[in-house]
Amino acid sequence: MNGVAGELTFGDAITAAQIRIARPTDRLDEVVAFYRDGLGLPELYRFAGHDGYDGVMIGLPGRTCHLEFTTHRNRSDGTAPSRDNLLVFYVPDAGQWARAPAARSPGSSAGNAGKLVLA
Repeated sequence: MNGVAGELTFGDAITAAQIRIARPTDRLDEVVAFYRDGLGLPELYRFAGHDGYDGVMIGLPGRTCHLEFTTHRNRSDGTAPSRDNLLVFYVPDAGQWARAPAARSPGSSAGNAGKLVLA
C-alpha cells in the first residue's frame, strides 16, 4: 500500500478509508482485555445484540486500521484464537514487548525475529 500518510491506496489507485480485521471468538472479554489492557490499544466501539452478536472494535496505531472481535450469544463461532487462527505482530525491539503487560498474558509468546504471536 502506498499514497499519502493516513490514506490506504493499493492496486490501480483504489483508495480505502479504513481497513477492519474482523474475527470471531468464544472468549470476547479475555481477548479484549489482552489488546486493550495488555497492549494499551484503545477500545473504539462496543456493540451488543446486533443480529445475536456482541462485539468490540480495537484501534491500531494510525486509525486507518482496526480490529473487530465478535461473539455470538447463542452459538459458537469457533475457538479463535487457536494454533492456526492467530494475529501476528512483528515487534523488532524484544525489550518493548517484554515491558508490555500483555507479555505476561497466557497464550501470548515472543517468537523469533521479533514475531509476536497474540492469542
